[in-house]
Amino acid sequence: MTQILHVVVSVYAVFTLVMLVVRLEWGLVLLIPMVPMAMYTYRTPITGLNLNNLLIYTAFSMGLLRRIGRPGPWPPATLPLVTFFGLTLLSWLVGYLNFHGHPYNFATWRWFVNIERWVLYTLLYFAYYFGWSDRIPERTGFHWMFAGVLIAAAYNIYEVFFPSTYLISSGRTGGLFSQANANGIFLASYGLLPLVLAGLHRSALRRTFYVGSFLLCIVGVVLSASRAALICLGAAGLVFAWYRSRWTFLGLVFAIALAVPLASVIIPKGILERYESTFQGSSYEGVAGKLEGSAANRLVQNVAGAKLFVESPIIGHGLGGFYYRSPKYLPPGSPDITRAAHSTFLVFTVEGGILALASLLWLLGTLAMSGKRLYDSGAGEEERMYGLFLLASMVAKVIANALNTEFITGDVSSFLWMTAALVSRAYAKIPMRSVVRQPVPTPWRPRTRPEVRPPVMHG
Repeated sequence: MTQILHVVVSVYAVFTLVMLVVRLEWGLVLLIPMVPMAMYTYRTPITGLNLNNLLIYTAFSMGLLRRIGRPGPWPPATLPLVTFFGLTLLSWLVGYLNFHGHPYNFATWRWFVNIERWVLYTLLYFAYYFGWSDRIPERTGFHWMFAGVLIAAAYNIYEVFFPSTYLISSGRTGGLFSQANANGIFLASYGLLPLVLAGLHRSALRRTFYVGSFLLCIVGVVLSASRAALICLGAAGLVFAWYRSRWTFLGLVFAIALAVPLASVIIPKGILERYESTFQGSSYEGVAGKLEGSAANRLVQNVAGAKLFVESPIIGHGLGGFYYRSPKYLPPGSPDITRAAHSTFLVFTVEGGILALASLLWLLGTLAMSGKRLYDSGAGEEERMYGLFLLASMVAKVIANALNTEFITGDVSSFLWMTAALVSRAYAKIPMRSVVRQPVPTPWRPRTRPEVRPPVMHG
């Protein structure tokens, strides 16, 4: 089955690449559901330039050419992204000066791969903002995005009946990403899209289909056994419900409270044991309290990261800095995986310093405000729901990046950049509200008594 998927996805990717050059707008539509299946495209002999990367570079280049041919405003996140790119190059330079002798990071093309994993998928933001045609409504993009989410959720069910090597070894579904945390966070971040589409259709059949797809996303999150993904899904759902109505919010809180005691009946035993083992202790007992190994890793990493940050708070230690400098602050006997930071904020703080962390927060805040601004605008209900979807997804992203390096795992973040671009386009098309002109006050003049003239006597 995996080989068949490789062939099908690679053929689809080649066709999408041709369409990006011939008809950019339809190429961008075809690219949407392909991105979550990026790892199933065949690799090229050139390191860091596989078929999926070539698609993104092509989409970005063609979109930029259209921007040059049709001048217009730049998207709202342009300045934060340019700042982000510049500080990434600075982090690479600092890392090169500190660790240039290590062949893994800086031999041949490896330097390019280190930078690429930070910035590659952010290019989709510009590709979809400039390349999307006004003849194609934004709803088309979100429906194709839903197709990608549905494929990713359904693959978890397939993996249960036809176990993959990853599932057999870890007891968790890796989905299209072959990694449980990436799989769970992807479904948690974009699993609300079926609910958005369900609210925009009046057909009972379509609503049932979309609600069923949302439940399938929840099942995928549970099967991934990712605690971070479960937290992200709950937080995004609460934000979404809060803005819809207070009764919806209270209903969701009640549903979550009801689901917790039923978890032992609903969730498979092996996955439930992982959730229950969070505070049952592991190899770090005595160092990180009674936290389970995976949770304890994050605690000891943040402690080590705080000490590394003090050493170089402004520009950080450069790319790769946490991996090479953290062992001196980690507990004795820590496994090698502990040297791989499990938090995007930790990576940016240690390797890029306060400047890189500030640029990341600026970027995430700008994207979140783009969604809120559209939701609060005078746009139609459909556009407002897309803005709310981006806002709820950003809440999930912030939590995910605090507990994982999801932002750097580009194929998981791909829909974020597409959503942000389509939301920004929808907001840009809203006509400006007419300005109500206030009457100009007349200058104050002192009140004077009218002059009394004596009557004229006519003889």
